[in-house]
Amino acid sequence: MKKKRSKDLEKLIEVENIFTWECHRKLTEKELAKRVGMGVEELRLKYRKWSSRSLHSGLTFARMHQARLLLENAERSVQSIAAEVGYTNTQSFSQQFKRMFDYSPQVYRKIFYPLPTTQQAATPSNRRKPRSTK
Repeated sequence: MKKKRSKDLEKLIEVENIFTWECHRKLTEKELAKRVGMGVEELRLKYRKWSSRSLHSGLTFARMHQARLLLENAERSVQSIAAEVGYTNTQSFSQQFKRMFDYSPQVYRKIFYPLPTTQQAATPSNRRKPRSTK
């Protein structure tokens, strides 16, 4: 029985890896089940028990976390980030992002990855402040 559990765990981790690396694709439950060697219903039940999420929610979770990482790059538009994580509708992407992180992608970026001010941009960040001499 222990061997079966560890095989199932490997399969569920593989599903998570597929979500992470292929979040830009439209993944079906049938395709996921086939790729990890399980039946669709078996995968649904075991994934929910293991992660407390449905397969759809697991994919959405992976997409939103990938989007959050991509928002660190200020040069990327929200539209291009939405497309990269599998959304064809930017508004739908923004609504889902806000549901998960409480901020729209634009506001999230401004709060957590603000653009440097002119003063900050002129000063190298690795430069030490001079010691005051008294």
